[in-house]
Amino acid sequence: MQTAAHTDPGGSPPLPLAGIRVLELGQVISAPYGGLLLAELGAEVIKIESPDGGDSSRNAEITGIGELSATFVTFNHNKRSLALDLKSPDDYATFAGLVTSADVVLTNMTPRVLRSLSADYDTLAALNPALILCAIQGFSGDDPRADAPSYDLTHQALSGLMLFEGQPGDPPLRMCLPIADLSSAQFAVNGILAALVARGRTGRGELVRVPMYNATLSLLTYTATLYLTSGKEPVRTGVEHEHTVPWQAVATADGDVVLAVRAERFWQRLCHAIERPDLIDDPRFESNSVRMRNRDELRSILEKSLAGHGADHWLRRLAEFGVPSARVRTVKEALEAARTEVAPMVQSYDQEGFGTVTLLGSPIEFGSGARLAVAAAPDLDEYRDQLR
Repeated sequence: MQTAAHTDPGGSPPLPLAGIRVLELGQVISAPYGGLLLAELGAEVIKIESPDGGDSSRNAEITGIGELSATFVTFNHNKRSLALDLKSPDDYATFAGLVTSADVVLTNMTPRVLRSLSADYDTLAALNPALILCAIQGFSGDDPRADAPSYDLTHQALSGLMLFEGQPGDPPLRMCLPIADLSSAQFAVNGILAALVARGRTGRGELVRVPMYNATLSLLTYTATLYLTSGKEPVRTGVEHEHTVPWQAVATADGDVVLAVRAERFWQRLCHAIERPDLIDDPRFESNSVRMRNRDELRSILEKSLAGHGADHWLRRLAEFGVPSARVRTVKEALEAARTEVAPMVQSYDQEGFGTVTLLGSPIEFGSGARLAVAAAPDLDEYRDQLR
């Protein structure tokens, strides 16, 4: 099993966070994903797990590939595992020793649990004043729900996202990716990186909180601005864009393509590409605001125009005329294409006791060529001898 958690044995240049030590007290997705993002930037990430089974995502009952949990290996490769019972004086002393040498502690435990384990910011900052503690939690610290169990699905529901997707009259729709978990992790990394920069100026650590509710709400972006400023509620428009027409998927003879017509010049190019230049001067479609009012008529015209040929034909025509467009792929098609289109992202490693695991690495490309070589996810307590 590979043991280089934060270096590239292939000899690529050092990554930006090389030399930064992160202690992760994380379960399932949000904090483990944040830890992974830091590892992909070069940090050494030590995953502190309970001796009683470790991170619950190790359970292969969910996203299992045989006895292997796809969730666990996806979010925990390139880390080191140390099993500690923080309620045990001996194990806590080991943890405290690691805190003194750490730059960051990243967790998604509730504030109450952190206090019960003496892993809250005040306690840890007394051990290491330069420490950055980043806590992903369900709600802000002064919210009465701050210590309640918190999951991606509940935040999708509370933030309005589940009644934002789909068509009018559809039941609530869950985003298939755990968007609340993933976005919270990314905001956590933003906060950590900012705190590291600030520490470089002040020498002091920082408490960084990322409430999942806040993070998920923030994804509403301009939709929130429209409502909070003018009272305009969003309309569910399915695959179409509420504010730009045409910005949608359209069926061809053998598959769907998307048309991303953001500007009037693209609208004119589209009309020529589909051999309907008459639409340019049609008063029903003369501007985006007018096309929004007549989207049903335009949808019908586009569907009839594209139905006569297959996706490849139309993608060639659209590219020829400079219209932003793409084929709508299945997940299988996208990942098969990724093997050649973004080959450095598709990486494999040997997981002891299982065999070859292939997954997606970091999407970030540094001009220096620095890139983390994907290494195995750790067995529970695998690095005990090295870290105690």
